[in-house]
Amino acid sequence: MLHLKKLFFASAFLLLALVFVSGDAEAIGISPASASVEYDSAGMEVEVPYIVRNNAGRDIIGRIELEGDLAEYAELSASNIPLTPGSRGSFTLYLDLPPGLDDEFVGPNDLRVIATESSPDEDEGLIVVRTSVVSRVRVHFPYPGEYLEISDFSVRAVNEGRDTSFNWEIISRGDEPTSFTARIDVFDVDDNVIISNDYSRIHLEPGERSRRTYSLETSDLSPGRYPAVLTVDYAGTSVNSSATVRIGEEDVELLSYRPEELLYNTVNQFSMRVENMWGEAFSNVYAEISLNGTTTRTPGERLPSFGTATINHYVDTSGLEPGEYDADITVFFGEHSKVFPVTFTILTEEETRALRGDEDEGTGITALHVVMALSVLVLILLIVNIIFLFKKKK
Repeated sequence: MLHLKKLFFASAFLLLALVFVSGDAEAIGISPASASVEYDSAGMEVEVPYIVRNNAGRDIIGRIELEGDLAEYAELSASNIPLTPGSRGSFTLYLDLPPGLDDEFVGPNDLRVIATESSPDEDEGLIVVRTSVVSRVRVHFPYPGEYLEISDFSVRAVNEGRDTSFNWEIISRGDEPTSFTARIDVFDVDDNVIISNDYSRIHLEPGERSRRTYSLETSDLSPGRYPAVLTVDYAGTSVNSSATVRIGEEDVELLSYRPEELLYNTVNQFSMRVENMWGEAFSNVYAEISLNGTTTRTPGERLPSFGTATINHYVDTSGLEPGEYDADITVFFGEHSKVFPVTFTILTEEETRALRGDEDEGTGITALHVVMALSVLVLILLIVNIIFLFKKKK
């Protein structure tokens, strides 16, 4: 009798555990995901407001903890935040960084703010599955002497015949003032410099930033991608950062299509990925697939500026013999179209049967299927336990 009761409760626990495991992958969220602080050698106090979210369909408690070398200088306004399903809560991180820490720390130092999901019933001895998310607060301590860092270098993509512009952000992370000159070089496919611009000297105090936007004459460049390098010279040394100058043309590219091997005598699911080479979106991009004299048209998709889109459709191999077939995928965009020759291989009936058998036996099984199967087994075990207990009472 006692053994059956133990088995009953063990089975019930296993079922509950499976339910928890098959639930939300990240039951708790936190924002901001990161923050950046520039240390002041005179000491400083910083407040960082946070939001935690309950992404689960159940009540949870958000437990907030701190980790890192700077944890001793930090406090939380709350460390346990009750959250109902779909709700949000807030807390504040207080940093009190005293003078002289730059004698102990050099460069970036991360304080980790960890939000962990826990159950309101956890204190009652139940075992639950918990998930955690981390936000990083990076405190930048100055380097000795002059020290520059390029925190941003980006170039605006444009269509052919137009000039572009680029941005930089350069930070003085040393404890001494410095000044720098800068140069941007743009290269062709053979690594030859085709554009080179120099920029006059700029002075920065410790902790100061230089944010600049400059035009770049690219109207004569042909469509394509061109490597660009920003070089910053200061105090007898240099730092650099890379970006890409992209010149667009009203065109598309077929990046991929799947599958290339088609099942015999089957309506095969099919997808293709298309890239927009133009700096404006196309509202309705579709394709026609021509295979062995038969043409089918796909649904239309929006193709964003310099972006990609996936078009899903099907390929019917009914009545076609196994073998290799040349086919065309014609992509229609705006007022244009472009033909991409492709090759499909139709598998034999035996290969198709074997592949379907493999899928049935293993490749189609997911973690959810395993959880469902175990849940059914646990339910059967519970029913058997109840029947045994009922019979014992009689």
